[in-house]
Parts: sequence; C-alpha cells; structure tokens
Amino acid sequence: MNFNKLPNFFIIGAAKCGTTTLFDVLRQHPQVIFASRKEPNFFSDDDQYLKGIEWYSETYFKDAEVYPFRGDASTQYLLNSEMAASRIKKVYGNREIKFIAIFRDPVQRAYSGYWQWVRSGKEHLPFAVALLAEILKQSSLSSGLDRYYLRAGRYATNLRPFLCRFPREYFMYLLLDDLKSDFSGTIMLLSDFLDLHSGFAFKQIISNPASLPRSRRLQHLLRQPSGLPKRVLKPIINKIPHSWRMNIKKHILKANLRRYEYPSIDPDIAQELRNYFLDEFKQLEAIIGRDLSHWYSS
Repeated sequence: MNFNKLPNFFIIGAAKCGTTTLFDVLRQHPQVIFASRKEPNFFSDDDQYLKGIEWYSETYFKDAEVYPFRGDASTQYLLNSEMAASRIKKVYGNREIKFIAIFRDPVQRAYSGYWQWVRSGKEHLPFAVALLAEILKQSSLSSGLDRYYLRAGRYATNLRPFLCRFPREYFMYLLLDDLKSDFSGTIMLLSDFLDLHSGFAFKQIISNPASLPRSRRLQHLLRQPSGLPKRVLKPIINKIPHSWRMNIKKHILKANLRRYEYPSIDPDIAQELRNYFLDEFKQLEAIIGRDLSHWYSS
C-alpha cells in the first residue's frame, strides 16, 4: 500500500460544528489536498469499504502523493466511531496520523442539524416530535429516516473508540466558538498541529450559512433518486461526465437557496436537552481539558 497517497490527517467531526469551514480554510494552503469528494465516508460505509483501500486511494486521492498534507473530512467517522476507528486502525496500524475534532454546544448543533434536514426535504416533523422519533426509532414516527440529532451530540461517547486506539497526541480539539472569537489564532494553532509551513495567509471563511430552498419542488426533484423527469432525461444526462453532472447539480442547489434565520429554539426544550447532555459535557471537559460550563444552561 502506498501511504503517500492516503490521507495523513482526518477531520472527524462533529457535523454542523464547523467542519466545512475547516475544510474550506485548510484547502487554501498549497501543500494541502483533500479527498476529491468533500465527505468520502469510506471508513464508515460498508459498500465502499468492501471495495478496498486501493479503490479508496485511486478514487479519492489519485494524484495526492505530490502533496505532503492529505485530508479526509468525513463527519460520519465520529458518528459511527466504533466502525470507523477500528477500520482506520486496521489500515494504518502504528503509523502516525492526526485527527481534528471540532465541537459546538450540542443543543444548538441538534437544532441546526434539524433545520438542515428541513432544508433538504428530509425532515417534516416539528423539532420536539423529531427528537422523540429518534428516541423511538422503531415507531411509526421514524418513517425510515435515520435521525441523529441526539446521537451526534454525544461527543465524549463518540470519541472514545478513537481514543482507545490512537495516542492522545494525535488529536486536536476545537470549539466552533474558537473560529468565531479568534480565527487567526485558532488557524495558527491548527497549522502548528499539522506542521504546515508557517507564513501562509489564510482567508477567513464562513461556510454553510442557514438557508432554505426558494423552490421546494426543485429541491425535491434534484435530490430524489429517481422519478419520471429523471427517467425521461436520463439518456441525455448520461452523456454528460459524472463530475460535470455533480458540479451542475451542486450549483443549481446552491442557487436555489435563500438566507434564512430560523426561529429560536423553545427554551424549555433547550433546557431539557441540556439536562440530557449534562454527563456528556462533563466527560468531554475531562477529555479536551476545556471549561464547557457555558453549555450547562440556556
């Protein structure tokens, strides 16, 4: 296996905590390359993983050996950490690799994740009912949707499979607030952790602002796997290279979005969630060595 084509650092999550911002900022650096797909999820996806590490290398890092810093930014690795950590360890053994985990108040993370799924057309339930549907996963409320508003916020629990397989010095922990309050200082610390050459002037980026589709019909059409319009257009669409199709779809989806300030979370629901996450807060404080008491109450 040619490890010079594989990633030597991972942004493992958590989702809706600034991972896309880290991805967009770090890829400005001329020594850094990421997988050709923003979130390959190779180590947490059974179908991909069964294709083998060579397939992963050739599919996502084909010409990556000329870059000294190669990244995979997949938030599913933290969400499905037992699977992902085990597989990464199996591939890398005792080789040094680095992990970046960024966190956000899990109550706000859950609410932001909920509105992202509303935007994508996946979620149709009110927030409180959607939380209940996650807890009662097998109920008629689930509608086949694998919600993880709560599960993704159990940061300490989700980190543990990585920490029991890799040395603590391989990890860097950030808070979304760090990027907001001291962008330059935070990126300098991150550059030092990755051993990037100093002196590069990173531009500040804010990725994935809150938004909703202008046309839900168009959003649904582009995101659904099949349907009459797609079947009719398929012979034409298939003549366009796959990478072009994905870029066209991405640009149309982006153009269809409008900035949207979603309503504030219900204070009673927020406090119930803070009580739910309290033990996780304390465990995470011990792991990352940070005071998180500002997460304790609304």
